[in-house]
Amino acid sequence: MQENIQIKSLSLYDFEQKMFWIFVGLIFCCSVFYMYIISSTILNIIARESAEREVKLANSVISGLESEYITLGRGLDLNNAKVLGYLDVSEIDYVSRMPILTMRDHGR
Repeated sequence: MQENIQIKSLSLYDFEQKMFWIFVGLIFCCSVFYMYIISSTILNIIARESAEREVKLANSVISGLESEYITLGRGLDLNNAKVLGYLDVSEIDYVSRMPILTMRDHGR
């Protein structure tokens, strides 16, 4: 009887020890996963801020180009075009082409 109690006690001790190490391993894995998620979030925030800076820079370059375009467009008139070598169109030709791939024959 004493042996039986001692064996059950040892098996219970082994079970508790296994469960303890399983919980320690589980807590360790959860901690590592949590640190990975936090670091990933921080890196994504840094990348987003960098992208926002690049977008702001691109927007400022674009607005400068737009204002230059508007300024140049205001200074363009018929006299400046002739100075640059453009000529008036003497004869107007219209160009059209039939679609190659169609689902209908357009009444033909």
